[in-house]
Amino acid sequence: FSAALVTAIVDAATADAMNIVPNAANRFVAETDPVNGSAPYKYVSVVARLENPASDLRILLDAYKDVNADFRVFVKTQGESDAGNINDKSWVEVVMPSLPDSVDLTDFKEHDVTLGADVPGWDSTFIAFQIKITGRTKNPCKPPIFRNLRAIALT
Repeated sequence: FSAALVTAIVDAATADAMNIVPNAANRFVAETDPVNGSAPYKYVSVVARLENPASDLRILLDAYKDVNADFRVFVKTQGESDAGNINDKSWVEVVMPSLPDSVDLTDFKEHDVTLGADVPGWDSTFIAFQIKITGRTKNPCKPPIFRNLRAIALT
């Protein structure tokens, strides 16, 4: 007898689900925290440092998203006059346009969003940025899948 078991940890980590007895009351950490976050399924890009300051950021990515799946995109920027480290800044959630569901595993939809001064907490001009993507699903057999992440800093 043999078994091959595979699981994907892509549950939706919520404060209500994580902060219950016998767990500590403050076990859940929001994804906007500068360093931590409770989502088990995430991708964090390297810090992109710019030669010239930029004012807007365009993010494009291709994603497979099942009807029971969802993903969120977060960004942090370092302003031109910021003396601190970008790792000390909080993540800002990007409001993505409608996220259409994929038909099958070969159906990757392109998601495109441009961020600028209209985003709360956005630096008017920045010299570095970082992107974080978190995924969650009710069916661990069909997690969100990403490919072709592109980010363009616009001056």
